[in-house]
Amino acid sequence: MAKLKIQGLSIGQKVLLINSILIVFFALSTVESIVKLTKNKNLVNYSFHVLTPSVEVINNFILITTRSKMYITNWVYLPNNARDKARLRELHNSQDYGYPKIIQELSLLKKDWKNRQNIAEIDSIVDKFNIIIRYEEDIMTQLQTEQDYNNSAKT
Repeated sequence: MAKLKIQGLSIGQKVLLINSILIVFFALSTVESIVKLTKNKNLVNYSFHVLTPSVEVINNFILITTRSKMYITNWVYLPNNARDKARLRELHNSQDYGYPKIIQELSLLKKDWKNRQNIAEIDSIVDKFNIIIRYEEDIMTQLQTEQDYNNSAKT
């Protein structure tokens, strides 16, 4: 039998060409899949190790600011509420769960943040809250005894 030649290629050459094209296509698809999988793996790791803990710490920071407001209000208006006074002191000073721990955790996490604007914003918020902490400490110092609450110059 004579070989059938269409456009200068034999059937064997056409089969080889089609198989070669398919191999190149699958190889490129495999490389693209590996690149995408690696990118997704890195994104998942970033989310697991940076984003999720950052959101948790920021939520704890919000909780601390809310508690701080509540405790300092109680300090001023409920002079005999020793429990809330102790909690405010712990919130200011505790390395286990208070403000210092939150700041330490934020400092470690924000090193890995990719968005520099977010870092600047959290730094600004922390700076403003540090001012609030100083005001609270002034109030705590000025209102320590029952006589302090009766002194109209201090209240």
